[in-house]
Amino acid sequence: MFSFFFSIFTRYFLAFSGFLVFVITSLIYDAEGRGIIAIGISFVTLIALLSSLNIGREFLFKTGQDKKNIKLYLIKYLKLQYILIIIGFILFVLFSFSLNSRLHDFELTLIFAVGIPNYIWMINGSIFYATCDMTFKQEIIINLTRLSLLFFLLTFFYIFPNLSLKIFILFYLTILSIGSIFEIIYLKRQFVISEVLPLTFSDIFNKRLWLSHVDYISFHYYPSLLIFIYSFVFTIEKIGVLNFAIQLVSFIYIISTVASYRLQTYVSTMKVYVNSQKILQILLFTATLSFIFFLLIFFSLRTDLFNKYFSSFNQVNNFFYIIALSIPGYLVYQVSYPLLIKKDLLKITSIINVFFSFSLALFPIFFLENLTYYNFAFIYSFFYIFLLIALVIVNIKFKLF
Repeated sequence: MFSFFFSIFTRYFLAFSGFLVFVITSLIYDAEGRGIIAIGISFVTLIALLSSLNIGREFLFKTGQDKKNIKLYLIKYLKLQYILIIIGFILFVLFSFSLNSRLHDFELTLIFAVGIPNYIWMINGSIFYATCDMTFKQEIIINLTRLSLLFFLLTFFYIFPNLSLKIFILFYLTILSIGSIFEIIYLKRQFVISEVLPLTFSDIFNKRLWLSHVDYISFHYYPSLLIFIYSFVFTIEKIGVLNFAIQLVSFIYIISTVASYRLQTYVSTMKVYVNSQKILQILLFTATLSFIFFLLIFFSLRTDLFNKYFSSFNQVNNFFYIIALSIPGYLVYQVSYPLLIKKDLLKITSIINVFFSFSLALFPIFFLENLTYYNFAFIYSFFYIFLLIALVIVNIKFKLF
């Protein structure tokens, strides 16, 4: 129980530092600055999602089938992680023209590339550590990285308040990427072995890995894709407001993510089927905590203090209420996907996610003249609502838990 709450503390400390970034950038750069950051980070996230190949899931599956050789698989897939980071940089440069067409500043566009190592490792890293039952150690490193980030933020706010947005983004992403690279190096040094499994063609080009990758991309790229697409329709300021609403809901998502990490550990140690009742208890406990945090944010948005310091983010509370409809679907997916991996059923959710995400993200493009900010919020939530219904049907048929 201590490790579970420490994980929640770590994720919320991470969220708190992210929120502090939002507060400071909002006070200094207003909604326009937040919009620039949202668009740039969304683009980096899309590149990272494509580049990651989601090898963490493949590593989870391999070790679940062959637990004795976990060290060999770890070194092998960590080497692949370095290769994927290089690929991420290449893809960023190749497609940077699309980001520059929105920011109109090529130097600023290239600065966002510094975040590539961090965002690729964010996709795979937690699964590596969870599978090796080292989540607690990873969280210590995360906390140290975030403490360094907090020191930078406070220094920036009190000593260099006139620092340009470009320099701020450069330092911010550099700190995060250094922390991620340190996580990789630390994990590798814990398993020094003489024997190494070679990377083969089948390690990258196999059906299960790509199904898992498509499933992950179609689920996680959705918010970033929406932000990036609609950055060409809405003003940068309004993108900043919508992004703020999504970030508030993301704070609640963190609880579901923590629960998913714990289930990943159970899968890797072959304990996932010990007690279905235990899984339901985790689901209920996570749902309860999520509701409590929803209420906290709900009442915070209605305070005079919020209106005083975030006057440029008016209407964010209305967007938050609509986007919060996505929370149940997000929760059920995070609890289900480690079990789907175990039962090798990712093909089903891959098809579901691809259909829902592409149709919902691209459908409004044909109706741009009538597109409103509230449409955006509802479109965001519909994906997770439809996914929730689909996962309930899948669970009934295949008895995941």
